Amino acid sequence: MRQQTTLCRYRYDALDRLAARTPVAGTIARSFYQSDTLVSEIQGAEHVRFLHRDRQLLATQSALATLLIGSDQQHSVLHTVSAG
Repeated sequence: MRQQTTLCRYRYDALDRLAARTPVAGTIARSFYQSDTLVSEIQGAEHVRFLHRDRQLLATQSALATLLIGSDQQHSVLHTVSAG
């Protein structure tokens, strides 16, 4: 019989959005939404913000860096530029 190992636990809110994930060897990460768009994620002391326009991800920002994202209409990332 094959042994199963849990690597991460996922929790969802009442609207079926990812609310938290807990890696076995890590800190819980909580996700926050505005309507149905992910706008922020907090894991321990790290806070990442997500900037969207018309449901298209444009950038992420944390205390360590800002990442500008170029993507197509299918939301595939085509290019990134890091600052910080």
